[in-house]
Amino acid sequence: MKKFGFWNRFIENQIDNEFGVKDIDNNHYSLKTFNNRIWMTENLNVSRFRNGDLIKEVKSNEDWINSCVHKEPAWCYYDNDNKNCVFGKLYNLHAITDYKGLAPEKFHIPSDNEWDNIVKYMGGSEIAGENMGILSKFAADLGGARDKNGSFHLVNMVGIYWSSTHSHIDKAWLRVFYLLHKNIGRNDNSKFVGAYVRCMKD
Repeated sequence: MKKFGFWNRFIENQIDNEFGVKDIDNNHYSLKTFNNRIWMTENLNVSRFRNGDLIKEVKSNEDWINSCVHKEPAWCYYDNDNKNCVFGKLYNLHAITDYKGLAPEKFHIPSDNEWDNIVKYMGGSEIAGENMGILSKFAADLGGARDKNGSFHLVNMVGIYWSSTHSHIDKAWLRVFYLLHKNIGRNDNSKFVGAYVRCMKD
C-alpha cells in the first residue's frame, strides 16, 4: 500500500508539472519542482476566494487605506492598469490571511519557513535572487508594490512577495527580489502593503 501511495503521488506530481493548475477564475499557472516541492512559476491573479466570494478591487489611495483599516480583503493591478495583469494581482494582508482561502485547491501561500527553504536551496539569500529571478525557472517578477499610503513604486526594479507568516498581529513576512542585486531581502511589513503571491502545492 505504501508503494502504491507513493506511485499515485509520483503520477500526480508528473501531471501537475506537465499541465499546471487553474484557479477558480480559470487562470492557468505553470508549475516547477524545486527541492521536492511544487511551486507556481507565475504570480497569483485570482479575484475570488475558493468558495467563490469576490475579493474587492480597490483603486483609489483612500479606498486602499480604508480597506486595510476595516480588515477587508482587497486587490489591485500595479498602477491600477489592466495591462499590468502580466505581473498578477497585488493583495493586501487581509486577502492573504482570510480563512476562505486565496490559493487554488491543494495549494497554499508559502510560510516564512517555506520561503527560507527554497532560498537556501537556491544558494542562500546572498545569491538566490539571481537563481530565482525573471530569467530563471522560478521567474520571480519585478512587478513593484503598493505602499501603506496606496501609492505604487518600483515596477521593473523589485518584486515583493507575501508569506503567510505573521510577525505581528498586523504584519507578515515578505521576500523582496531586486533587479540590481543577487540577494533576496526579508522583512516584515504592514497590512497596508500590496504585494504579490506565489503558491506552492500542499
